[in-house]
Amino acid sequence: MPAHKLIIDCDPGLDDAIALLLAFASPELDVLAITVAAGNVGLERTVTNTRQLVDLAGVSVPIHPGCPAPLFRRLETAAHIHGDSGMRGAEHLPPPQAPVSDEHAVQAIIRLLRTHAPGEIILACTGPLTNLAAALIQAPDIAPRIARIVVMGGGVAQGNATPAAEFNFLTDPHAADIVCRSGAPLEIIPLDLTWQAEASPARLAPLTGVQTAIAQTTLSMMAAYGRRGRHVDSDGPPLHDPCVIGHILWPDLMTGKTGGVSVDVLPGPNEGRLTADWWGVAKPPLPQAKVLLDIDADAFFARLCDRLLRYS
Repeated sequence: MPAHKLIIDCDPGLDDAIALLLAFASPELDVLAITVAAGNVGLERTVTNTRQLVDLAGVSVPIHPGCPAPLFRRLETAAHIHGDSGMRGAEHLPPPQAPVSDEHAVQAIIRLLRTHAPGEIILACTGPLTNLAAALIQAPDIAPRIARIVVMGGGVAQGNATPAAEFNFLTDPHAADIVCRSGAPLEIIPLDLTWQAEASPARLAPLTGVQTAIAQTTLSMMAAYGRRGRHVDSDGPPLHDPCVIGHILWPDLMTGKTGGVSVDVLPGPNEGRLTADWWGVAKPPLPQAKVLLDIDADAFFARLCDRLLRYS
């Protein structure tokens, strides 16, 4: 079976870092490009982090810097969680050597979708959706050429940046709304699912004591991440973004349902909120998306660790 062709749009970020390492270790995926946005930290730093991860994995992938700020909001980062560098716990990594493309991320997305066959490229999105939304605004003809958009964002039950909103969608709610309304096949992985994917010591045990740079860096970042999950008795930080790559690789591990979706763009307590209309009661009808809600987390971490152990 041919490998899935992917554009990974990200803002590394501790959990983005693990998502990228998982993708690079997976022969089922052909990563055509990494497009980088500001989000967890500013753009200069997210690009540097992407380069360091490409070096760490020993791969060659085009890296395209993208939008330095949301469409209509001031950038508010999550450096208090990910560290000023965006990859707290990975300070030991050397300065990056991986090259950076002169082509802007938005133009790279447009070019790749126009030059590949319709339905050939999956967009794997683990950060604010600014780059993809800008591409859809500039070139609406690309929407029907997208095979799938798989997004980590939103929270049906509750947010994490505010009671209503998850960080990625709150950072650029207008971009999230544009992507939801694009007409491209959309799969959303919200907090409802990712909070179940806690990186507990037991789930990371296969990496313990392994003397490879990938295993040691992963454990160092997870120890520095240190954020508890949704519940007071959580046993590790939730790995939100790797669930996007995991769903593309192993669709048997996640389940959900299809319904109408929208993102609130108005300033106020609901800004960035993901609404899911399971019963089709919204008038006019909302754009449709599959929303993933449950994961076999133990199996997911077993497969994730297996992939990370493939690095020498």
